[in-house]
Amino acid sequence: MLNNVPVPGQSLGASRDLINANFITIDTAFSVDHVPYMNGGPATPGQHNQITFPNQTMVPTFSAGYIGLFNQNAAPTSIPDIWMARGTATPYPITGYANGSITSNQANFWTYLPSGMIMIGGQNTTSGGTITITFNNTSQGGLASFPGFTSFVGYITAIRVDNSGASTTLMRVKSYNLTQIVFGLANGSNDSTFLWSALGI
Repeated sequence: MLNNVPVPGQSLGASRDLINANFITIDTAFSVDHVPYMNGGPATPGQHNQITFPNQTMVPTFSAGYIGLFNQNAAPTSIPDIWMARGTATPYPITGYANGSITSNQANFWTYLPSGMIMIGGQNTTSGGTITITFNNTSQGGLASFPGFTSFVGYITAIRVDNSGASTTLMRVKSYNLTQIVFGLANGSNDSTFLWSALGI
């Protein structure tokens, strides 16, 4: 907002200091997240030098056909995240992620991708040659904060942790749905520790 507005009937001599002060006010405001247009030089004025998103307590409304970005501290992470909205569709936190306890440089995790897809994964060990991982259950190999798949699981991988070059034991996916995966040994009888991940929406 301009602090000094010349009034009708004022002469240029009387209003020039007010106008100059307005330019200084505008430049000060414009320089937030921008190269100042008065002092940046001919090649750079107006360019963004950073983007600052204030925290929103309410979800902004965007029109169809537009993409919106905003900052909100909300579930599922409950920390400030950058959220994306595609028009009127439900927004999602493109920077959202969480991980469980870290042991020996390893932790179960989930994360949003910018596309809106979600990945979950980690390290687990079979028991009796099989294991059922429930995505949103920490005690069953997942994480309680996982937002959940609502449409499909499009990709699953599992790789055994094994430094023996002679081992031929493989992991297989026995079954899966939107809430859990059942992994099992494809061959061999010894229980195995393995890394896994699942990707979907």
